Amino acid sequence: MSGHTEKIPDVKTFRIPEKAGSYIAYLLENTKDKSSDDASDKETGDENKDDDKNVKPLQLVVRNLLDGKSTVYDNVVRYEFSKNGKQLVFVTKKPEEKPNKDKKEGKNAGDEKPADKKDTDKSKPKKYAFQTVQVVDLQKGTVTKVSEMEGDYSQLSFDEEGNQLAFVGTSSAQNDLVKLYKLYYFDFKGNKKEMITNENTQMKKDWVISENRLPLFSKNGKQLYFGVARNLLQKIQQ
Repeated sequence: MSGHTEKIPDVKTFRIPEKAGSYIAYLLENTKDKSSDDASDKETGDENKDDDKNVKPLQLVVRNLLDGKSTVYDNVVRYEFSKNGKQLVFVTKKPEEKPNKDKKEGKNAGDEKPADKKDTDKSKPKKYAFQTVQVVDLQKGTVTKVSEMEGDYSQLSFDEEGNQLAFVGTSSAQNDLVKLYKLYYFDFKGNKKEMITNENTQMKKDWVISENRLPLFSKNGKQLYFGVARNLLQKIQQ
């Protein structure tokens, strides 16, 4: 050990593999836009700016501690290592387009068309931004896209060997009172993928896949456990 200490500024979160591996990954705060984002949140009265569902995409740095080399991925909102440090999964989110201030300043209040005004009708479905799930093989340096949609992915989980991945996702509207989730499963060794929906014949009647439970693999990787919950939509309709 060299005993060298290095300080990395503006780190929002970081991860290291639980059991092995020579990598560290961390999200960097966007200090350039932070002040303007905070001001915008105050103007719009956005009380949920820190909500996990509304997290802003940031830059992810993946660094090899042995040789010091780093790889950067943009617009990342979630990420996890496999326990053995051989794989890294991350979710990217298409950033929101910011209004052009120059155009706004050049307009008179009377010239503003109804289409230019912010839609405040909360009854209209509000779609999630486009998200993509990608997996990095840290030994080979390859990146594989495993899923993408206008929706929200969460609860990323590898098996012990890093050969299997599971997570949940929804394509329901962001402002839906009750969102319906699917379970996604990928086997990288066997090149196999499956998606379990609430319509699966083995699902208990009036029960649905829960987004509040992390999918967990058994130690030998032969079983996958995931959370279910009562279908609140059924209760509301009753």
